[in-house]
Amino acid sequence: MRRLIAMTCFTAGLGVALFALLWLILAENGILLKPSNPSQAVLVTMLYGALILVTFDRASSRSWPAVLRASQTRIKAARWMLGIAVLVVVAAIALLVIACLIDNQTLVDAAFYPALSTLLFASGVYIAIHWAFRPSSVLGTDVSNLNPLRLMLVRAVRSLRRSDRSRPNG
Repeated sequence: MRRLIAMTCFTAGLGVALFALLWLILAENGILLKPSNPSQAVLVTMLYGALILVTFDRASSRSWPAVLRASQTRIKAARWMLGIAVLVVVAAIALLVIACLIDNQTLVDAAFYPALSTLLFASGVYIAIHWAFRPSSVLGTDVSNLNPLRLMLVRAVRSLRRSDRSRPNG
């Protein structure tokens, strides 16, 4: 059963990435894919949310089997794919920010869907890689250590502790 769930999540990650790529290509050609009614949007969002919850479930993440056998070549290719996906997202979001800063509504409209679709694409690529090889194989660390909110909170608590120690008692 665990293998079936892992394979389903891996396939769903590939599906998300392919859908996002199709969405980007169609948006660039002036065709906008959007749900025909709100219930479709809610259903898709719930399914994607469930995929994210299963992928980032910290309690059981170490026990899920990898879908593919990890080799040096596959790990290197996965790192390159993930790196390129992140770079594309950064470029698309940078274009959107620049368009907002120069207050060019035409450019903002043209940059919005590519930014959204590349973010979804990178998410799908990560989910597929996560289930294909396990995050520790690709990233060299546990995903829970990469949580930016957790890192910020740890720094804030440490800084408060330091300031309490440096304050004179009395």
